[in-house]
Amino acid sequence: MRVTLFIRLCIWLCFFTFCKVNAQSKWSGVHGNEWLANQYGQRWFKIVVDSEGLQRVILPEGLKTKYDKLKLYRRGVEISLISATPDYIEFYAEKNLGESDALLYRPYTGHKENPYYSWYSDKSTYFLTYGEERTKQSNTLVSKLEDAVTEKFHLASKVLTFTESDTYDGSQNYQYHTLDQSYLIEGKGRSSKAIFKLIKEDGTFEGNPKLLVPIQIENIAETEDLSPSLTFQLNGRTFSRSLVKASIGKSSTNLRELNQSFNLDGFSILNQVIELKAQSDLNGDGSFVIQFEPSNNTSSYSSTSIFSVNFIEVKYPQLFNLGSAESKIYTFLPTNRNTSTFIVPDASDGTRAFDISDPRNPIIINGIREGKELKCTIQRAQGKNAAVIVTNGYQEIEEIEEVHFTELNPEDSDYLIISNDKLISSAQSYSNYRSSSIGGSHRSLVVSIKDIYNQFNYGEPSPVAIRRFVDYMVSAGIRKDHYLLLVGTSNTLWNRMKKELVDEVPTIGFPGSDLLLTEGLGGVPVDVPAIPVGRLSATENEQVYNYLKKVQKYEANTTTYWKKNVLHVSGGKSASEIQQLASILSNLENVVKSGPLGGHIKSFVKPSPIEVSDVNITPEVNSGVGMITYVGHGSSTVTDYDLGYVSDPNRGYLNSENSPLMYFNGCGVANIFNGRNNPNVSAVDRLPLSTDWILNETGSIAIIANTYYSFASTSARYLDRLYNKLFKSNDELSIGQIQKAIAEELVSNGFTEFDRANLHQSLLQGDPSLRLLKMDPLDYSVRKSTDIFLKSITPGKLIGEEEMINVGVIVYNNGANTSTQSFPIEISLLNNLGEITKVSHNAEAIAYSDTILVEIPTPNNISRVTISVDPENTLKEINRLNNKNDLLVNWGNAKEVGFYSGIDQTDEIAPLLSVKFNNNRIVNEKSFISFPLISVQLMDNSYLVIDSTLIDLYIKECWDSSCEFVKLGYSSNLLAISANEDGSLIVNYNAEGVRTGQYELLVNARDIHGNSIEMPYRVKFEVGQVNNKPSVLVYPNPFRGFVKFNFGDLNSKSIVIEFYNNSGQFIDRVTSNGSQSEIFWFPEDKTGLLIYKAKVTSLTGEITDFAGTIVSL
Repeated sequence: MRVTLFIRLCIWLCFFTFCKVNAQSKWSGVHGNEWLANQYGQRWFKIVVDSEGLQRVILPEGLKTKYDKLKLYRRGVEISLISATPDYIEFYAEKNLGESDALLYRPYTGHKENPYYSWYSDKSTYFLTYGEERTKQSNTLVSKLEDAVTEKFHLASKVLTFTESDTYDGSQNYQYHTLDQSYLIEGKGRSSKAIFKLIKEDGTFEGNPKLLVPIQIENIAETEDLSPSLTFQLNGRTFSRSLVKASIGKSSTNLRELNQSFNLDGFSILNQVIELKAQSDLNGDGSFVIQFEPSNNTSSYSSTSIFSVNFIEVKYPQLFNLGSAESKIYTFLPTNRNTSTFIVPDASDGTRAFDISDPRNPIIINGIREGKELKCTIQRAQGKNAAVIVTNGYQEIEEIEEVHFTELNPEDSDYLIISNDKLISSAQSYSNYRSSSIGGSHRSLVVSIKDIYNQFNYGEPSPVAIRRFVDYMVSAGIRKDHYLLLVGTSNTLWNRMKKELVDEVPTIGFPGSDLLLTEGLGGVPVDVPAIPVGRLSATENEQVYNYLKKVQKYEANTTTYWKKNVLHVSGGKSASEIQQLASILSNLENVVKSGPLGGHIKSFVKPSPIEVSDVNITPEVNSGVGMITYVGHGSSTVTDYDLGYVSDPNRGYLNSENSPLMYFNGCGVANIFNGRNNPNVSAVDRLPLSTDWILNETGSIAIIANTYYSFASTSARYLDRLYNKLFKSNDELSIGQIQKAIAEELVSNGFTEFDRANLHQSLLQGDPSLRLLKMDPLDYSVRKSTDIFLKSITPGKLIGEEEMINVGVIVYNNGANTSTQSFPIEISLLNNLGEITKVSHNAEAIAYSDTILVEIPTPNNISRVTISVDPENTLKEINRLNNKNDLLVNWGNAKEVGFYSGIDQTDEIAPLLSVKFNNNRIVNEKSFISFPLISVQLMDNSYLVIDSTLIDLYIKECWDSSCEFVKLGYSSNLLAISANEDGSLIVNYNAEGVRTGQYELLVNARDIHGNSIEMPYRVKFEVGQVNNKPSVLVYPNPFRGFVKFNFGDLNSKSIVIEFYNNSGQFIDRVTSNGSQSEIFWFPEDKTGLLIYKAKVTSLTGEITDFAGTIVSL
């Protein structure tokens, strides 16, 4: 009877129930640690196997005497050892095909369509221990050949997998997904390059019109009982229908087209089995080719066929020759006989055979040798396949890793931290803080990701292990302060993702989603996180310590009024889009202002629809803001209205005491899973902008941003709920709990697929337990004397001409907007005779600030106005020392004006900076024979005392972007700071002996009031050789009043500098006879961007031209 071999591919109809799961049920059916019950205290050794087959493990000293009591486990099941001696053990190892990946697919079917691709690991893991019972060893079957029917062939399999592209990745496809969910779905994965033929107008085409695959099989058995078959899996790569034709033959010029066309709808998968014709399709040596090509080719990507190939498998009858192979696996088709006998014709003296029909309990086959033949018999189970491995050797494993299993009690820990081994010390420090009373007295637990793999996924790297771990830790119930913090990076970008996930703390999918690590567990609905989750995508311990310092400062900060300041930043690439995005934020303003925060909004709207423009929010950030919200376009490294990297010295961000919450809706701003983690912000592979803001001592306390596509409508819905819970609700929710509450609302209220993607991909970077934007109780204040003023009532009249005038005062609420009751204000007027007149007034409750006007009879000869808020202490405030302030009045001046306020003592004047090299100012790219003494002088209108935080020096050892700036520390002997009698500060940088090379210096500075210099100082210089090339230093730039041109040591006959406006019109000319190297220019009423052109004539008559731009303020 002739049988044609087909693969039966069925889809289970028992879909996994994600929602309304009983709190005690297990997400995947197991937690993965059940097999360790009563065995945690034993010694354990981990064995990692690269390939299937016979393994020999050299036993470490501690196990040699235990060889007869050993126990070996794979995926929680004890397996039989083939042999166990005091020196080694032998066992059969199975291949890791990533079966647990199926748990991450939606819809859940219990299997994955491509059985030959493992997402996370290709290695198999075994655990070895010992106990009281004797070692479980394989049985031996003695072959008996009497009356045996010898098998003529076995079933061989050859599999080719294709992984050179990703079926959903935008760079690999010609049709983009407007929506890309994070979870795994069939049709989304690794495949061959896209195959298509796009017809162009001139009759030519573009694309990869064919895929020709050569295949080699060997030792084909000639039999009428079984024909070779070929199975292939196709993957659609377009939203329309793709028609595919396939051809098979001996070569590319000798093909037969299969008599059917294969249809693929959208990005679906098609499995097809075809029969091979041995005589016409295969060459005598078993080689042949298969070719795939599209059969409907059009001129549009939207209608032409686009597809790829996931795998090809050939199954064929094969003789039992080993040939040059070290081992082979023989598969036997079902039979009604009780035994099967086969003969290996070319066995060597060391050839061994094992029945691996049950791979966990292999049976040693004691075959009969006759010359080179090895004759073997195996027992058969009726109606089932059987498998045998025949081998001439083994894979030797000389070293195994001792591991420890710690029994965890779900009731003991609420704050869970998962870290890689590299960051475990800083993760533990963070845990210690969270466990402390000032850190919240959490019951904190730090677990290494390797331990989670070992205990909850049988040692196999996969995010499945994290889901099982969380599922186990909430099995006793989800508690109020249950949190998960991930410390480490993850990379799921298809061409950078590395198997075995070394040093990673994995997320799920691409676009990456940490929410998927906990959603639907513990009885909560699908798409809702069981416990809040946050991440620190750190690569170094220092980054975690930086973040810890910020959290400690944030939670210990007794001043909270700065949290009331909220920045709204909106971008856009067209006029209408700029307006639309700005309106999304403007619609939220009342929530900020009217809620318990009583916040104040400052908006930054992109001024023009150019691709990218910078926004300067540095002064606001440095002064302190509670939240920054950005709505616009973005990527992982830039937003279209760009805030920049917080670590970029040129930006001057210095807000280590006041760290804001940040929200970005720009596409991919939080795409931290792309394998780019270089902390050098000028590098091509620099870390994401959001990571830079979260892992520096300055920057943000927490960030919510999208890991992939962001859409205005779904972001607006999410943002509306976020604002209402942050600014309007009185619930004391942490930022992670707010995210969970948003998920619960969205899922239960008109939830769309766009909402689902936005929810999954709104990544929280930072600690999910932080309670942000929480204010101290009511706190009214009169901050400064200039907030008090006198004002005439009648427009155009002087104060002295009025019978009644207004006394005005700006009152701030530094605390929460929790009071609706009016409050009293007392105005005391002191005249020159020492007499005091008091006026009382009731003012309405204030959320942020308000200007209060009180009408009083015009006084005479007053010298002081005192404002007292709530003088009788009727309000419950946290601070009463700021309720009172004075305005000193010169009545002779006040009566002659319509508006009078005091002299503003607030310092808003930027300091000045002077930098000298060996006591001289230098031009750019100046050369020195040895490293110069660099002196930095900071001058201000306020007296400066020694404070190393006022002047920051950075240096880098190159002139291009191949290296990064390094901040110089005052703790070293290189920097010395001192104060001058004139109130200026001097910092000397003496690096004598430093090696030769090119350097760039950057200096940033500020005064005691936080005013920064107008522009950071940057200059390049060279050590080790003298460069006589003429150069010019223009300083300061931008400038006010004057600008200086320094031509250094250039010996010149004459210097001429001409100035032009931005339109090229001539403005002015200055000249020098060459005797002076510094030339000053004082423009009169010339502001804006200006152009200079300088011509320097040397003593020998050589002319050097310079040109550049300057900005006059």
